[in-house]
Order: sequence, then structure tokens, then C-alpha cells
Amino acid sequence: MQNNICPECETENEPEYQYCKNCGNPLFEKNPQPVISGINDGHGSSTDEIYTFVGKNAPKIVPKFENLQSSGTKVSWCWPPFIFGFFFGPIGAAVWFLYRKMYSAASVFATVGIAANYIMFALNRFFHIGNSTNDMLQIYLENYINGDITTERLFNILTDKQVIITFFTTSVYSSLNIACAVIAGIFGIYFYKKHTQKTITRIKSTVTDQNFVKFALASKGGISVGAVVVGLLIVTFLSNIPETVSVIIKALEVAF
Repeated sequence: MQNNICPECETENEPEYQYCKNCGNPLFEKNPQPVISGINDGHGSSTDEIYTFVGKNAPKIVPKFENLQSSGTKVSWCWPPFIFGFFFGPIGAAVWFLYRKMYSAASVFATVGIAANYIMFALNRFFHIGNSTNDMLQIYLENYINGDITTERLFNILTDKQVIITFFTTSVYSSLNIACAVIAGIFGIYFYKKHTQKTITRIKSTVTDQNFVKFALASKGGISVGAVVVGLLIVTFLSNIPETVSVIIKALEVAF
């Protein structure tokens, strides 16, 4: 099948697209679209408006909105925030929300990630929790399997206070990362749907010239790589504050 050219922005779209992947403009003449209800305001947002706001990947995302609307549930599944969250923790999950300009949700996940990093830094400083302990434990287990150390010696190692604290804290930290990834995966579409509805409602109530509504929807919606870059720079800076302060204190101690 031949690709379709958007009459609005002249972007080339794949045959299966009914709306332009760049600006959300309908590619074909069609009947009036159904309405997805707004947020406690008595107004509604047409599917055309939602496609325009979502922009990229709207043909994949908007049907999920409609499924949530028709079923009355908050549960769906969104792979990107789950994958980023699984590998990079809450801060990784925040990347997808930044990409979709959901700054409030991104801030929540990023705050959880930064707080967890602060706690791990403090534990590592006071109890020497870190990868070194886990690496040493793995070495001891390998030595035990090879018969180089006795069962009693391995038991004493496993019941050591530092080993127990390390195992507990790293387990909690890993569980937190997985929990945030799962939450982002399950409720990501629901959060995005609420964000979409709320923003469209606000735009339609504030933009008096209806000729600019579509432009405002495309501008406020869509994606933002810049938000991801700026967000990650801010998060990186905030996450490294304890380590930076620690380095400065050590330098001052040496100097004076």
C-alpha cells in the first residue's frame, strides 16, 4: 500500500495511519469522532483533539485511552516506562514521563529515585554498603562450592552484620526499582490519559480563538527530547550532591 501524505504538514505517513504522526491531522475524510469525557468539567475532548495532542504514536496510544474509558478501569500496560524503570530504577521510569511532557509524574518518580540514592549513599558511608561487599560475598560462595572454605566459615560470613545489612538494603533497593517499574507500566497510560484530558480542557477554556486551539494542542502535547535531556541533567546534579559534598569535605580536611 502507498504511503499517505498529510495535507496539513506534508509529512509522509505509513498506510495504516489514519492521523498524521507529526501533527495529528486526519488523513482521510471521515464521520464525526466519538468523545472521550473530560475531567469533572462536563466538557469532552473529541478523538481528533486527542490525536492532535498525543502526536507521535497516537494510533497506538489513543485506542488504549478508549479501552480505559469504556472499561472504567485504570489498569493498562505501557512497555517504555516499565523497561526504563526496570533497568534504571525510578529515574529511568521518569524518562518516559518527561518524554511525554508529564512533568508532575516525572517529578514523583525522579524524587523517589533521588531519595533512594541518598539513602544508599548514607548507608554506604556509615555501614560500607556497596558493590564491594556483594563481590566479596560472591567470591566466598564460589570458594565454598570449590571446597576452599568450610560450611562453618561460610555461615559466619553470611551472618556477619555488614553482610546482613548489605543484603537487606540492596534487596529493598532492587525491590523499589522493580515496584516503580511495574507501577509505571501498569498506570502509565492512565496517567497519560488524565494528563491529556486535563490539558486539552485547560487549552479549550483559555484559548479564545478557536483557530489556534489545534496549534496549542500540538504545542503543549506530543513529545519532548529536550525535556528528557534537561531533566536528566537536573536529576544527575541532584543525585550527585551528597558525593560532591563528601569530596569537598575530604579536600578541606586534607587542606587544613
